Amino acid sequence: MPYIIKNEYRSGGRQVYWYEGKNSSAIVAEFHAQLMLGKKLMMVSDSKRFIKKLERALNDGSAIDDAYDTPESAEDRKLRVWAIHSENSGSEENVIFIREINIAIKDIDAFLIRTYATGTMRSPITST
Repeated sequence: MPYIIKNEYRSGGRQVYWYEGKNSSAIVAEFHAQLMLGKKLMMVSDSKRFIKKLERALNDGSAIDDAYDTPESAEDRKLRVWAIHSENSGSEENVIFIREINIAIKDIDAFLIRTYATGTMRSPITST
């Protein structure tokens, strides 16, 4: 008989959304919309390709349809995005970022991370 541990921990003040599916356009659009509203978000995915694609889209805006009218200039709306995946996780700047995460996280809008677990993890979004 397997030994099962049920994690009932609940972090206060954060909403978590769970997405499962092949077409991520809706979750990406919602993520972008929440960022434009000033929310600070974290996206976790089991796909390095998805994290890299989302990072590029958020940094240059090319892959996101921005249908929201905002009075800010493009420079004012520039997002501060930090992504960690297998290609960059050992870099000196990411080691420092993780070591000082409670301070470093305050200066970014979107934190994108690829999971390194052996199980299946889809894309939860957390908002603060």
